[in-house]
Amino acid sequence: STSTAGLDDAAMASYVLLGYFSMPVAEILPTQDQIGEIRRILDAPDNGPVLMYGVDRDQAAAAWALIRAAANVPTEIALQDGLTAGLRSRLPAVRERLGLGPGNAATR
Repeated sequence: STSTAGLDDAAMASYVLLGYFSMPVAEILPTQDQIGEIRRILDAPDNGPVLMYGVDRDQAAAAWALIRAAANVPTEIALQDGLTAGLRSRLPAVRERLGLGPGNAATR
């Protein structure tokens, strides 16, 4: 754990000469404005490569599905990208945000 060494994520990133961006998400899903800001960060060539993480794998995977959909990827593919990244407990909220309804067995 970096906290036992007295370092936080930003300090660790700086130590290895990486940029660091923090996007606190207070709700179950990032807001549309937060998705836009994450896309801006991801789209900037100087920011790559990018490691995106959250309080758990599910949070980052939910954000990834929403980011992909915001980038005009077809919603079913964006949802599958989220599932591949580990989307599980936030799946119903992501489906609702994407306008896909309750879903079927293939995406639960």
